[in-house]
Amino acid sequence: MCKCWLHWMVAAALLVFGLSPAMATDEPPAVDDNDYFEAFTQTTVAEEKPATIADDLGMPEYGYDKSGKGKGKGGHCRAGAFFFDIDFTYVRFFQEGGVTDIGGDPGDFNMKLAPRFELGWFGVNGMGARMRYWNYDQSTLSTDGDGIAVDASTFDLEIAQRYEIGCHTTLETFGGVRYVEFQQGLTDLATDRLLVGGLTAGGGTVGFEGRRHCWCGSVYARGRLSVLYGDADATLIDTVGVVVVDQSEALGNIYTQTELGIGYEVSSEWGNSIVSARIGAEWHHWANAALADNPFGGIGADDQLEDVGFAGLVLGLGIDF
Repeated sequence: MCKCWLHWMVAAALLVFGLSPAMATDEPPAVDDNDYFEAFTQTTVAEEKPATIADDLGMPEYGYDKSGKGKGKGGHCRAGAFFFDIDFTYVRFFQEGGVTDIGGDPGDFNMKLAPRFELGWFGVNGMGARMRYWNYDQSTLSTDGDGIAVDASTFDLEIAQRYEIGCHTTLETFGGVRYVEFQQGLTDLATDRLLVGGLTAGGGTVGFEGRRHCWCGSVYARGRLSVLYGDADATLIDTVGVVVVDQSEALGNIYTQTELGIGYEVSSEWGNSIVSARIGAEWHHWANAALADNPFGGIGADDQLEDVGFAGLVLGLGIDF
């Protein structure tokens, strides 16, 4: 009788404190599979990368820097940047029909360093603007000792737009205005005379530049076409400065200039800036720029102006800041 009473007391205590045989075991409580999914989702959402300005604009995560290479420069996200470039073009001067002095004796130009400076800005949407200045200045002697000198310079103002094509390629198109000065000096020791001539012209420019990520940097190819309008003139003076002949040639003439270039560029972070270095080759063709077959010498009389060109290597440095 007492033993049965004790069993009823234990059962009542278990019922009062909410215990059950299953809870008294060491087995863990069952968990619904949906609980694991919800916990994983909450953790993943909490660890997501915060949205950036580039995400809001739908741009690539690296944004746009001056070169438009993006991932080629280490995946930097830049909301626009100023840039400054300097190119050391190492070129040789060429002329249609050959380089000659005032008497028609041939001459030859060696390779010459001609610097080019470029300053501009590009925004996160790939649009930007720049100004460029290039100058070439060299002299030589003809086979009979007469002097031949050339001084050429260009100044450009351009607006550009860069586009992403796939993951590793960018294309830039641009247009603007160009101003050109080209001067020649030809001496004749036999007659003590100096022929000074050249042109000044201005007009429009269009062009492109394509880049493809390759190895540690990018290969590039670029082209530029300028259609210019201006005047060419020629003055023959003696050694004491007396003007012998003052005659303007090709007033209101049309000039075209073409530039082509290819090369390879690498870049790296430097503090808050990006520095770059490049090597390549360039070819310039200027139509109707040089004095030749002039009326003052024995070169001929079938043509007053001839084409000239510059060709050679380029080494460049740049910084985005």
